[in-house]
Amino acid sequence: MVVIPSPWSWPTLCILGWLAWRFGKTLQHQKIPLIEQIARVSTPQLTPGLCRYTRFLTALWCAYFLLLLISFFVTDQHTLLRSMFAGAGSALLFLIEYWLRPHLFKGIAFPDLPTQIADTWRIWNAKTAITLSDPPEP
Repeated sequence: MVVIPSPWSWPTLCILGWLAWRFGKTLQHQKIPLIEQIARVSTPQLTPGLCRYTRFLTALWCAYFLLLLISFFVTDQHTLLRSMFAGAGSALLFLIEYWLRPHLFKGIAFPDLPTQIADTWRIWNAKTAITLSDPPEP
């Protein structure tokens, strides 16, 4: 059964749709996945394993946002609670991944949390996406 979301949920739906699109469009051929772009701000040369991992994470975030978006059309839960869940779930996924990464890639130094947030902000505000033909910035 398809549920028509209330107008109160439309801003959340737009944000989730935009996030899924923003992550998903970087998974196309000859594009650098969004999370790899963020990682390359602090570490321009990534190992092939880290490149595969960042592509996986980009796909995971895209799927997460799509599933949240779809949930608004299949259940009739309270919009505010679902929006709060989306925010809390995003923060939790980010923090779990931040904690897990050094355990998966031992011996590789990763930026601290404030630096990673600044790197994310820099990529989010970039005018154009980085492609595989673009040289990495120093």
